[in-house]
Amino acid sequence: MKFISPILFLSFLLMGITSCSRIEEPEFKTIKKVSIEKFGLGKSCIKADLLFFNPNTLGVTLKEMKLDLFVDGSLMGHTDQDLDLKIGRRSDFIIPLKIEVDTKTTMKNLVSGLIKGEANISVKGSIKVSKAGISKLVPVNFSSTQKIDLF
Repeated sequence: MKFISPILFLSFLLMGITSCSRIEEPEFKTIKKVSIEKFGLGKSCIKADLLFFNPNTLGVTLKEMKLDLFVDGSLMGHTDQDLDLKIGRRSDFIIPLKIEVDTKTTMKNLVSGLIKGEANISVKGSIKVSKAGISKLVPVNFSSTQKIDLF
């Protein structure tokens, strides 16, 4: 059996500790391509693309997201999606959001947003990312004021 020198052991230990550095929360940029996929009297389905920036020095794979969507402080809906989305290091990426919402609350907030010309959009929850078979939950908590207009 071969003997591993203490210096070699410490080097591997240091590499292991630094490679498992904290994964930073993605930075929200904007919402794009908002559309109504299904409209119903009780529930409707909304699709949108959420544009983010990955501030991390490593690329990861987005495996899952569990998010709550709020508009002007009112809970609009929840999404729980399984994904397999490759995210490059220090790059922009788009998360395709599909969320079931309460139609009555959505219409109330839409009218309010049209009158004000803007709405405060908040998303809270978590995403699961993985790298080399190791998964980690990353919290997501952002808010943005979005302009709303008919044309």
